[in-house]
Amino acid sequence: MLDVAIIGAGAAGLTAALYAKLYQLETICIGDKIGGKLVTAPFIIDYPGIKGISGKDFISTLNAQLTELGVSVMENSVATIAVKEGASTSFTLTTTDQQTYEARAVLLCTGNPNKQSNSRTTRLAKQLNLADKQGLLIINENFMTSRPGIFAAGDCLIYPFSLEQLTTTVASAVQATAYIFEYVKGKHAPIMWGKAAIPRLFVERKSYVIPSGAAEGTCSTDS
Repeated sequence: MLDVAIIGAGAAGLTAALYAKLYQLETICIGDKIGGKLVTAPFIIDYPGIKGISGKDFISTLNAQLTELGVSVMENSVATIAVKEGASTSFTLTTTDQQTYEARAVLLCTGNPNKQSNSRTTRLAKQLNLADKQGLLIINENFMTSRPGIFAAGDCLIYPFSLEQLTTTVASAVQATAYIFEYVKGKHAPIMWGKAAIPRLFVERKSYVIPSGAAEGTCSTDS
């Protein structure tokens, strides 16, 4: 079983996949199009330390980094998510070509639904009743949605978690992945410093509470 399945392969999804690998989480990243809307940006001028690079080149560099690390990124569409809740929550993702993946957590990086047309991954979030009236995802301070085990990051989030800037998109993906590590492993995510993973000093935070009682449900984009 995977530790986390990431839906969306734009800047947020790819960043989350990178950090999941650095945290040694078993993961897969699935998106309709690698790079998302960022590949259409002619220049990136608002990202610290980067000057005069196109969105396409930024994604190409990030994707090459993931390939070098052995991270699995797939161009595909998730058709359904089957949810099994109880003492141990898990999720089964089924793609449109009937491939299935089981994971302990899901990270939605589906982009702003108001700037997309016919997005399967965005409709998944809506059918799970995780979105507001505008289709944006509501999260708590741990980047978790109202359904335990499903997290979100990037431009699909409500304001002010998303400012629709590359910097905030990347930052939210890093934070969400750290909280997923905590959710799956039961301890704080380490501090990444070069090739070293430094244990983080204990800081008391709210614990994740899984509702008692088992329940099963399936959401689909076919309706």
